[in-house]
Amino acid sequence: MSPLVDLIFARGGWQRSSALGKHQPDVDLILTQPTTDETAWVQVKSKANQADLNDYLGRFQRDGSCDSFFFICHSAAGLLSLPAEPGLHLWTAERVANAALDAGLFMTEPSREGAAILRALALDTEGRLAKSAAGESADFTP
Repeated sequence: MSPLVDLIFARGGWQRSSALGKHQPDVDLILTQPTTDETAWVQVKSKANQADLNDYLGRFQRDGSCDSFFFICHSAAGLLSLPAEPGLHLWTAERVANAALDAGLFMTEPSREGAAILRALALDTEGRLAKSAAGESADFTP
């Protein structure tokens, strides 16, 4: 899911200032928003529980180098929550799917049914939607 998340942020004007999930024990992406000079710490997990979220939030807070924290989780084990503080963001799979649509990662405006299908595809753990959005070949047959 990291490539899809990277594409969503890139479409929003964020620039990656770190490698995508490589050799960084605490964070998957460090992003910069050049128009506002904001920085963001992005952690993407396929599965996570509240303890995982708390662990990464603590890492972000101890690091202190970024303005915002995004915890993005495909499959939550139970309810996840963050303190209601500015700069703390929790994205579930549905939020990622909506962000992909909002970012215009698709060539045409989908119908209501098409949008539902695209959201379902974005929830796919095998990342076929990320491959498609990146211009790679992807098999969308069930």
